[in-house]
Amino acid sequence: DGGVVKRVTQASAYPDEKPKFGDEAFAHFNGSVVYVNDNEKEWNGTRVAGRLFDSSMRQGNYPRAFRLDDSEAFPRGLELGLLSMARGEKASIFVRYDYAYGTSGKQLHTGAFVPPNATLQYDIHMLRWNERDLFNDGGVLVRQVTAPGGEQ
Repeated sequence: DGGVVKRVTQASAYPDEKPKFGDEAFAHFNGSVVYVNDNEKEWNGTRVAGRLFDSSMRQGNYPRAFRLDDSEAFPRGLELGLLSMARGEKASIFVRYDYAYGTSGKQLHTGAFVPPNATLQYDIHMLRWNERDLFNDGGVLVRQVTAPGGEQ
């Protein structure tokens, strides 16, 4: 229905490797308000169109962890976009207000407020999922593996 639109900016070398529902994905991202609605570019006197409201780059350059489980910790549209991304892919994901924070908007943990009816843009670099980076440098990644009998 056009509520979530993805534009690939860098294709993945691993197009068949994508996270699944329930995975914990790690990605770098910038989130910004594209527009509030066709007539309003401000919210409470503050220009919001084009304004960055959240970024993994501003938080120590550490990738953000996203639990892909419908938990409402972040917009459903962002989750759908992340589920469609392959390892190493870069994309812009446009999330219409009804797949984002709806008609109420949301006060974020970063202190930013996303206004009601805001369409959002997330520029994302999908790094990995279900892996732990031991030294926070991408050099040693650990993944828990379950044996066929269920043993870990």
